[in-house]
Amino acid sequence: MKIIDRTKTAIGWDNPFQTRQASQITHLAVHHSATPSGNSASFESHWRNANGWRNGGYAYVVLRDGQIEHNYPASVVTNGVKGHNHYVLNICVVGNSQFTYKQEEALEELLLHLMGEHNIPASNVLGHNEFPGNATACPGRNMDALRKRLGRNLPALNVPAVASGTYAVQKGDTLWNIASRHHTTVPLLREANNLNGDLIHPGQQLIIPAPQQVFQLNQQVRLKPTATHWATGEPLPNWVRSQAFHIQQIANRQALLASVTSWVSLDDITPA
Repeated sequence: MKIIDRTKTAIGWDNPFQTRQASQITHLAVHHSATPSGNSASFESHWRNANGWRNGGYAYVVLRDGQIEHNYPASVVTNGVKGHNHYVLNICVVGNSQFTYKQEEALEELLLHLMGEHNIPASNVLGHNEFPGNATACPGRNMDALRKRLGRNLPALNVPAVASGTYAVQKGDTLWNIASRHHTTVPLLREANNLNGDLIHPGQQLIIPAPQQVFQLNQQVRLKPTATHWATGEPLPNWVRSQAFHIQQIANRQALLASVTSWVSLDDITPA
């Protein structure tokens, strides 16, 4: 990905109207600009003067040549989806229902990267008009087809986990690609290597944390004998240990178990 860093120049970057913890992000929203061309800077005057916004609509903007403008860190709430922005990361593709091959390639790589970074399943990647209360032509694309492509590129459950140790970064590597091959996560890679961002370079030696079990939606799981509490902190009743549950949703290293509609840590479940 070719990233253009605008996090110190985007409208309102130094005084955002609302912030959050990155762990609150559970969905990615895909938009289109509904313009034949443009970039974040050209959109900002409208946001500021016509809408009166303190900061912009999108954390990322994918330009016509495939370059990606990074406007705000995950902690900044942007104005993309009315009524839902507090848990959404907004991504816009410049164009009006017609996008270049380079844009599509860049968008998929960006979405896969963000899905890995925030533990977001493909089912939680939605178009603007798929959010309740947002009747619009945006994002001007078939989101079901995009979700299928994203699902095919996620790490497969039957890929053997690589043992923990070290890894020499190769040309073209990203933290997301490295994490997916080693069955770990981007946040754990950052923590193990004291990285403040995603910048890595060929030849760099990375410490690979111990591999983690990868889960998927609708997979059947059981609670581990060592599990003691729901993700909310409430004690687990004994009866849940004798039953199997299907995963209804995955977000922030937690799984929502169907039928009981309760969240548990991914570390507290095992395949049934």
